[in-house]
Amino acid sequence: MKIIRRGHVVAVLLLIMGGMTACSGQELGPVAKSADAPSVESVTAEYLDQAFRAVSEKVGAGPVQVTDISIQESGVQINAVNPQAPSELNLWTYQDGRVMDPRPVDYGGDTEALEQNLFSMGDVEIATVVALIKEAPAASKIDSARTVNVEISRGLPITEDIEINVAVASERDQKQVRANLSGKIIKVL
Repeated sequence: MKIIRRGHVVAVLLLIMGGMTACSGQELGPVAKSADAPSVESVTAEYLDQAFRAVSEKVGAGPVQVTDISIQESGVQINAVNPQAPSELNLWTYQDGRVMDPRPVDYGGDTEALEQNLFSMGDVEIATVVALIKEAPAASKIDSARTVNVEISRGLPITEDIEINVAVASERDQKQVRANLSGKIIKVL
C-alpha cells in the first residue's frame, strides 16, 4: 500500500500555490484577492456553499472526489478528480462568483496514492469549517491572531482521517490549528 506522505502533499500544494509551472506549462500561483471573496476570517456558510456547488457543477459528477480544499483570501481552490478520467487531477478555483478553467495537477502519476488521498467533497460540513475559522484564533492563544488560510485534506501518513488545518497569524507569530472532520480541535502546532 502506497501512501502519500504529508510532506509530499505539502510539496504538491506549494507547487500549486507557489507559482511553479504545472504539466500544462501554465503558471500556477496564488490568485490576487478576489473582489467578492471575503477575508478568510469572515467566510460565511453561504459563500462556501456557493463555491462548492459551482465547482461541483463544473466537475460534472457527484459526489466530487477531491484531494484537498483550500480557502484563501483569493477564493476557494479545490483539487478534484475528473470523473471521466479518474487518473486526472485538476485544480479548480472559485473566484469572483465563478469557477475558473481547471488547471492540471502533476501528482507524479501514482494513481494508488491519489486514490488513498481522495475523499468526497460532500463529507465536508460547511458549518463545521466556518465554526473552526472563527474558533481557531482563540485556540491558538496568539494575541490579535486572525485566520489566514484553511486546508482540508487527509492526514496521511499519520492518519487516513480527513483533517481541517486552520492557519492563524498575528504580526509576530503563527500557528496551525488542526481539527478532525467533526470540528474537534486535535492539536495546535
